[in-house]
Amino acid sequence: KIGGPALAHRLDWADRFLAEMKKRGVELDFFSWHNYAGVDRVERMDAWLHAELEKLGYGGLETHINEWNPYPQEFGTAHHSAEVAGMMIAMQRGYADVMCIYDMRANTAPYCALFDIKTDKPIHAYYSMVAFNQLYKLGNEVECDCDTKSLYAIAASNGKKHAILLSNLTKSTQPLRIDGVDLTDARFYVIDQERLLSWSPPICSVKPNEVFLIE
Repeated sequence: KIGGPALAHRLDWADRFLAEMKKRGVELDFFSWHNYAGVDRVERMDAWLHAELEKLGYGGLETHINEWNPYPQEFGTAHHSAEVAGMMIAMQRGYADVMCIYDMRANTAPYCALFDIKTDKPIHAYYSMVAFNQLYKLGNEVECDCDTKSLYAIAASNGKKHAILLSNLTKSTQPLRIDGVDLTDARFYVIDQERLLSWSPPICSVKPNEVFLIE
């Protein structure tokens, strides 16, 4: 596939680039972009790019955010893992077709999102990806709505097994009530500053920067 142009900090040339490609009859396989901001800004960028592509005649084109890493300098923290989990949840409902976190090496601080630069062992955001993968393996996203801004939630099922992933980026503790599902036999796993997808007793609230997997 042929695509580009890795749109990043400056956006003012994107429409001119796309207009010129359309004028010359260039067929792009995908449009790529980078962003190292938090979830809310990436969501806005994703929506803006989708609208621009539609406007300029490239509706339906694949989009790849092939460099992303929210607040990379915070690698190895609960906030970073919550941002990574929130990003995957948000972009599941967005327009991007491919996401590539930057990056997975352990010797490129601060761009070492998943592994410790001294021990090479997995750090917080790695476990956010493990948790999201538990839902991915179930195969089917199911309806899951949250009425609190910046509290991200997603659910999946294979018909027999079900799971929910939560990430609290609200900066305050949020009461938790999950309607429409029986959690009597559910198991809870938490990522925070001290625990890395560790077992947790059932919860009735989610603290700032906590990520919960419920199965």
